[in-house]
Amino acid sequence: SRNETQSVAEEVAVFRHQQVPKREMRAYINDVCKAADRLLRGDNDGAIHYLGEARQKVDTKYTPERYTVGCDMLIATLLTRSGRHQQAIEVLRHIEKSTDGVALDLQSEACGMMSDVYGKLNMSDSAMAYHSRQLALSDSLFRKQQYGLIRDMKGTYEIRKLDEQIRQMDQK
Repeated sequence: SRNETQSVAEEVAVFRHQQVPKREMRAYINDVCKAADRLLRGDNDGAIHYLGEARQKVDTKYTPERYTVGCDMLIATLLTRSGRHQQAIEVLRHIEKSTDGVALDLQSEACGMMSDVYGKLNMSDSAMAYHSRQLALSDSLFRKQQYGLIRDMKGTYEIRKLDEQIRQMDQK
């Protein structure tokens, strides 16, 4: 919405005038700022163009796929806003496939977005199918998080147990 994009207008303006030395992700950030600037001007096509450019300039070794998928998610959102639902669905299908088994949270979000787009097209069967897929992925994520918490608790317990054994040995 306009309020969401307006909230970053000041940050984009400040960043545009900064002299940032050549660093990882600088070109990506510059293009994302250009996309935000175009969006603030009401130029969705320009924003989509610069997001496409940004996704090609991801140069980090730390989860680069999250940055490219982030650009794709924004592109799909802008395509949906522009009424280009079929193009948005194509982008979202690509996201769903590229994140399968790699980033369940992003895959879940893409399914939720697809459900919304299909809902706008009055394709209720497809909307429900993707909504169900999103719920299944969210449930899987929740179970993995719970497993991680239990594993961490078990590890903490084991460390405390060893600490106690060491303390008892020191006392002896």
